[in-house]
Amino acid sequence: VTICTKDMEYYFGNIENNTMILSDIGRFTNDLIAAIPQNYQGAEVLSYVVMPNHLHMIICIHAEVDTTDDSIDTSCNDAVESKHEFMQEISTNMGKLSKVVNHLKGAITKYARANAMPFAWQSRFYDEIIRDEEAFINIKRYIETNIYRWDK
Repeated sequence: VTICTKDMEYYFGNIENNTMILSDIGRFTNDLIAAIPQNYQGAEVLSYVVMPNHLHMIICIHAEVDTTDDSIDTSCNDAVESKHEFMQEISTNMGKLSKVVNHLKGAITKYARANAMPFAWQSRFYDEIIRDEEAFINIKRYIETNIYRWDK
């Protein structure tokens, strides 16, 4: 998931010497992202970075666990056996990612308003389904090294 600020404004802080220096709203955002698993049952943040004007996150939305059916595999790290099963699992969880992202954006906006901070989001967000381990590794590496590539 990538979420950008309106007009790519640097609301979350600045990068100095390959280090992200978070603003007040940047620290609040960082704390909210870290708390997603505690606030949203079935959501797991596998990697994230708060950049000056955008956020990158890998969020796993686990399938609802039916305790009467031991055959349901809800692990985000295990391969799904067939394309049909993969798409069925995704469709089961449609809307849950949007709910998490929209609540996150709303909470950050509310915090900014309550503290008289200028702030606005770009509408919507960009998401991509990570289909295999190679894509996961590449996207995770991109997120984890994003600060080092800033302005280079």
